[in-house]
Amino acid sequence: MVVSTGGDLASDTVWCAFGAHAVRATVLSGRDVLCVAPQALRAGLVPLKLAYGESPDWSGDASEDAAAFSFRYMSAVSIAGVHPQRGSVSGGGFVRVTGSFPLDAALACSLAGRAAVSSRVVSKSVLLCQAPPADAGSTRLEIRSGESGEVVASAGFVYEVDATVSSIIPQSVPIGRSAVTVIGRGFVNRGGGVCRVGFSQQFPARFVSSTALVCLVDVSFARNFSLTVSNDGALFSSTAQTLSVCLPTSLPLSFPQFVLSLPPYFFPVFLPPTPPSMSVSVSS
Repeated sequence: MVVSTGGDLASDTVWCAFGAHAVRATVLSGRDVLCVAPQALRAGLVPLKLAYGESPDWSGDASEDAAAFSFRYMSAVSIAGVHPQRGSVSGGGFVRVTGSFPLDAALACSLAGRAAVSSRVVSKSVLLCQAPPADAGSTRLEIRSGESGEVVASAGFVYEVDATVSSIIPQSVPIGRSAVTVIGRGFVNRGGGVCRVGFSQQFPARFVSSTALVCLVDVSFARNFSLTVSNDGALFSSTAQTLSVCLPTSLPLSFPQFVLSLPPYFFPVFLPPTPPSMSVSVSS
C-alpha cells in the first residue's frame, strides 16, 4: 500500500510497523512511501506507524520520529466462479461472482478497469456486480478493497457486441410448434442460444450464421409477443420483433377412423320397412 505523509519525509530511511511487525518501506517521492504488509494471524484493524532512521523510536503514537495511521487486515477474498462470463458492451447486466467474501469488508467490483455501476456482498459466498459499459474484448473482473483500492482477487471476463434482431420469418404462426427464422447480427455459436417469447417462455435457438438463427417455438395461446434472442441464455438482445400467435384457421384434413369388427358368421340383413296396414271397405 502507498502511504502519503502529507509532508516532507524526515529521512530517506523509512520503516512501516503494522501492529508489532516492522518492515522497511520504499520511498517513492518526498512525501509518499510504499509499505508491503506482512502476513497477519487474523483479520482486524491494527495501528500503522511510520518511523525514520536506521534505529527508529516506536514509542508513543506520535513522537517526533513516528507518524501514526491505521490498517485493516481482511479475511482472504477468493473467486470460485463468474456467471455470466460474458456481457454486453452497453453494460448494465448483473454478474454473479461466487467465492469467499467477508461480510464486514468493504468490497467493490471493477471491469475493464472501470468501477462497476453497483457492487453488493449478498452473502459470504456471493458478490453481485453490475457491469459498466466497455469496449468489446477479453478483460478482467477485479474485486478491490473499498478502503485501499487494491485488487484482492480477479477473474476473466469478456465484453461482446450486442446481439440484435432486425426481422423474423414468418411474423405470424398458429398455436403450437412452429419454426421461426430470426435475422439480425451478433449471433455466436456456443450451443446455448435461446429465443425468448414474451417475458418468460424460452426455446432453443439453432445457430445458422452470425446473422441468422432458427427458433422452434411452442406457444399455447393466441396473442402478440416480443421475440428476443440470447447467445448464452443470460444476456438478451437489446432489440425485439413482434411475433403474432393466432388460432388455427382451418380444421385438420384427416379425421380419426373407427373400425367395427364382427364375427365371421354374422351377416347383417337390412329389411325394407313394413308399410302401414290399410283396410278397404266396398259398399254396394
